[in-house]
Amino acid sequence: MSKIKSFSALPKDYQEAFSVDLLKDKKMLLMINLLSLLMLLPVALVYYLIIKYTDKVLIIEGTITELWKYIVFIISMVLYIIIHELIHAVFFKLATKEKVKFRFHGIMASASVPGIYFYKKPYLIVGLAPAVIMSIVLIIPGFFLDGIDLLLLTMIFAVHFSGCVGDFYISLKLVKYPRETLIEDTGTGMKFYIIK
Repeated sequence: MSKIKSFSALPKDYQEAFSVDLLKDKKMLLMINLLSLLMLLPVALVYYLIIKYTDKVLIIEGTITELWKYIVFIISMVLYIIIHELIHAVFFKLATKEKVKFRFHGIMASASVPGIYFYKKPYLIVGLAPAVIMSIVLIIPGFFLDGIDLLLLTMIFAVHFSGCVGDFYISLKLVKYPRETLIEDTGTGMKFYIIK
């Protein structure tokens, strides 16, 4: 495979092998949402084990002085969604010079480059970049926090991890395809193309 990471037109020797659009496929959207909820369980288990087997403590104070932490938490949730999509956008730009489109689709947000076809490896990097980068960014502070701060950070991590389910699903689906597979990301869905 050449160093070309993407094409602005689908090569003639390719045909569609897989397609999904989460706005149209309600069953798939439901499955992704259920998997997102299930992803909260391992994070809760890890948090429980941290509290049980370390000297960290869980103290949730009900004082008004703690209120600002909850406000920061809510703001962090909104910022996380934006940062997640910005990370996708940065990696899309590394793979192509095309303009990245940001959109909101009800409860979903997306960064995509419709009409651009990416090879499998660069697309996997684009897809998994937020999961890897944000996991590192969110895990490291956990070693230095305790009590309500650790709980709120863990909740942010849980939302992050469950929010990556769609990226994980598409990446796992893509792994079985040949390396010369081309992928078009439409924002709410993906299409995989293989050589005829």
